[in-house]
Amino acid sequence: TQLEQMRAVTGALRQLVNASAVPERRDFDLADLLSELRRSPPAPCPEHVVGTRGDYSPFVISGDRDLLELAVRPLLTNAIEAVLSVAPEPPARSVMLSYGTEQAAYYIAVIDAGPGLAASADPLASGVSTKEGHFGLGLETAQTAIESLGGSLGLEGNRQGGATAILRWPRPS
Repeated sequence: TQLEQMRAVTGALRQLVNASAVPERRDFDLADLLSELRRSPPAPCPEHVVGTRGDYSPFVISGDRDLLELAVRPLLTNAIEAVLSVAPEPPARSVMLSYGTEQAAYYIAVIDAGPGLAASADPLASGVSTKEGHFGLGLETAQTAIESLGGSLGLEGNRQGGATAILRWPRPS
């Protein structure tokens, strides 16, 4: 058990280190990346729970696909776990991956219908988690990855419950 915990901590730290990589910009289809994550989510969930919504598909952008995946994976994991904590068989599309452009930036929003953000904890605090078995490095990994692209991570509670995590990063000029 301790060896498994050490492997998990080492894996989480490796992801954090990878998130600070220098971006390698290439053209890729962001809609395709998010569809792949929807079809093979990073956390176990029923097939109908995660949906995608965006400007259009294909949505070809210039960026670092690996860094964006590192940023989205922990946010999607948190969203899936949040909706499953409310209902073991949540309604369809309880987690939505939304994407598009706004002014000079791209964005990805991970929107969930879970219990919302815990008021007592700073969700971006390093090494702090409200969940058993988590190391508190997922949101830090997401934040580090998006900052490597010159962007930012925002978290907010939704009015009807749940939470939204928004990744924004600049479009190349």
